[in-house]
Amino acid sequence: MTYSLQKAEEGMPIKASLTFRPQGEYAAIRRFIHRLETSGSYLYIESLDANRATGSRQAAPLVVFNLRLVTYLRPDPPPAQGAT
Repeated sequence: MTYSLQKAEEGMPIKASLTFRPQGEYAAIRRFIHRLETSGSYLYIESLDANRATGSRQAAPLVVFNLRLVTYLRPDPPPAQGAT
């Protein structure tokens, strides 16, 4: 899992990205992604791809997803003038 912040211009929102690789049964991963999409939060799926997990010995085939979520963070307000 990786987390990164994109440098922003003065007063512009900061783009934050979270990249990870969930692995599991397709139905479970699909429910997870559905919850992300319908949560009402400010998370967006920027990229998503799926592959079959190799070497799985389980009865149900496993799927590996490469997932990148992004959100935008409000920048810190400038310090008030005269504040020490």
